[in-house]
Amino acid sequence: YRKGMAAMELQLLEAGDNFTHVALIGKLDMAGVDAISGEFQAAVAGRGNPAIVDLSQVDFMASMGMGMLVNAARTLKQQGRPMVLLRPQPLVAGALELVKIHLVIPIVDTLEEAFRICQEELPS
Repeated sequence: YRKGMAAMELQLLEAGDNFTHVALIGKLDMAGVDAISGEFQAAVAGRGNPAIVDLSQVDFMASMGMGMLVNAARTLKQQGRPMVLLRPQPLVAGALELVKIHLVIPIVDTLEEAFRICQEELPS
């Protein structure tokens, strides 16, 4: 937990007609997922737009956090929309790689790559 702050924070960076861009900040453990899962689902899956999820400020991710990401990606995929994970820190990237999340959600290092994926149509 952070002193005087919630364990997890969601920042809505862009919510245009073409895509949604959010940043997650903090620890995506049980408390972090509890703190933001409703807001995350509404901001990402609820909008029905391609989504970019910036993980560069997430310093820990538990399986519940991965589940939250996969659920949102599945919801978007059913609507023919992609979700992309952007710049995870090495510890988080290692955990995501271990469970092969990249087979379900693309993971990229640059915003340009994320935009390119968001502009592609998903096969139905």
